[in-house]
Amino acid sequence: MSRSVLAVSVAVLGLAVVARGQRPEIIDETGTSAPKLVKRFDPVYTSVALNAKLTGAVHVSAVILTDGSLDNVHVVKSCLGHDADPLPHPPVLFPCVAPTTNPTSSDVDASLGLNDAAVDAVKKWTFQAGRENGKSVRVQVELVVPFRLP
Repeated sequence: MSRSVLAVSVAVLGLAVVARGQRPEIIDETGTSAPKLVKRFDPVYTSVALNAKLTGAVHVSAVILTDGSLDNVHVVKSCLGHDADPLPHPPVLFPCVAPTTNPTSSDVDASLGLNDAAVDAVKKWTFQAGRENGKSVRVQVELVVPFRLP
């Protein structure tokens, strides 16, 4: 028996709305519903990223299992940049960069630890599993973890 994995892209802010007790969003006519965020942990800003005024977002891929826990959590891309104003007008859009798969000794972590902070936070999140035809199913998601200066 093969286990199917549904794919859905979910923004953290969208999940937060569902987590406040609203019904899960029906994502297709078969009665498939998206997972609901139950518990969210904010990422910890690294001191070096804070001092550098690094802001933006990290996109994290994960599989939400049928028990609501997460598996295969990893960074898909980082959209981070240095911003002197925490609320720029108009908003600053930073270029997105995929993480280096084979870093060398000369590579520097351009995320200044925020990629790892995003993954560490997301690994602690819990969900109500997505459902298909009345059964809990595994769901592949892409979560957006924002980093804003305090």
